Amino acid sequence: MKWLAGPISAYLKEKECLIDDLPFSYEDFVAFLDAIANKTINDHQAKIVMKEMIQTGKKPSDIISDKGFDQAGLDEDDLTTICQ
Repeated sequence: MKWLAGPISAYLKEKECLIDDLPFSYEDFVAFLDAIANKTINDHQAKIVMKEMIQTGKKPSDIISDKGFDQAGLDEDDLTTICQ
């Protein structure tokens, strides 16, 4: 998750502000990390969600839902059915 520090650091430098001035709350950041840990979103999706959180201040759950990242993918049974 080294990529996580880059966008946050760039925002803080660009806006010349402190971490307390990020456009999202500590709770939203924890929810974002939980979504990664719970595999609700993958690393690629996490980068998209973080970028939008920084740009808009929206809650990660709203971004995940808006982008359709919370929809379950195909499981092994689905793939077996498709291949038959």
